Amino acid sequence: MLSQLKMLMLVYAIVKESANRKSQQSSVILMASVEHSLFRDAYGRMYSNMNLSYCLPGDAAEHDRLTRQHVMLSNYLGGLYAAQDIVEYVLRSGQDHTPTVLDVGAGSGAWTIDMAIKFPECKFLGMDIVPPELGDRVVPDNCSFEIGDANLAMPQWVGKFDLVHVRAIQTGIHDFESFLYNIAHIMRPGALLILSTGGTQVFDENDNPRRDVEEGEEGFTWTKKFFSAIAAAVYKDKPDASKLWDKWANSNPNLEQVVRWEMPMPIGNWNLPTSEEQRYANEINRWNILELFMTCAPILVKEGFSEDVIERWKKEVKK
Repeated sequence: MLSQLKMLMLVYAIVKESANRKSQQSSVILMASVEHSLFRDAYGRMYSNMNLSYCLPGDAAEHDRLTRQHVMLSNYLGGLYAAQDIVEYVLRSGQDHTPTVLDVGAGSGAWTIDMAIKFPECKFLGMDIVPPELGDRVVPDNCSFEIGDANLAMPQWVGKFDLVHVRAIQTGIHDFESFLYNIAHIMRPGALLILSTGGTQVFDENDNPRRDVEEGEEGFTWTKKFFSAIAAAVYKDKPDASKLWDKWANSNPNLEQVVRWEMPMPIGNWNLPTSEEQRYANEINRWNILELFMTCAPILVKEGFSEDVIERWKKEVKK
């Protein structure tokens, strides 16, 4: 049965000239220098010790998934970013300063490095709670990475960035509304904020939301069952921030010209008359969902699902 997800893309343009430079929090950003203290071993995977609320691991296997996910999203977007004209304007050469970009939740560093290559006259900084697993990738001279927790204020970067890119980190942010204030605090007037994440709602081929129904009932899919279970576990103590981005952005006095759009992401090859790039992205999405299921299995165990049930889900989701 055909299914698709949607990439929720919210482009916040632009930080106002009169942006309030007072941060919502006062803590200095946490930096770590001893790598072995950054991780804890759980369920055979390595997780960050810096932010215990972020539910996914930060090891080499997860960074490989994130790199492939980056390739998938670049194929769907037709490039590295949405709001192409605005991005290229804020990063244009010939300004009275060097355009500077922060990638919050840089993960494997794939987006940060690719952007640094594309814009060699700009500076790029990737920040995450774990260091990137770079493999054999060469980091350009205009690109660097730091370890830090985006839940904390960043007074050392006040008014520094022309573009801030944030992708799929909402599960690790304790208070996303305050996070938006903190991000405005470190951006230049006229800067651009891009937020994006994958939604947990599953849609059919006609773009209708799939309902939560039981096995054997019309419209049932194992993919929907998986995403519903994960969403219920991850967001049981706090709301899914992505569903409130519009409200919080529009009520934030530092942000204006809020733009929202959604991008469908079919799972697997639908045999539709799409481009080669689209079909390639669809297949990566299918692989990504399977890998994500394996990664999220410990979350389901903690919620009381038996290993036998999860093993069955794994087999059914692959079909």
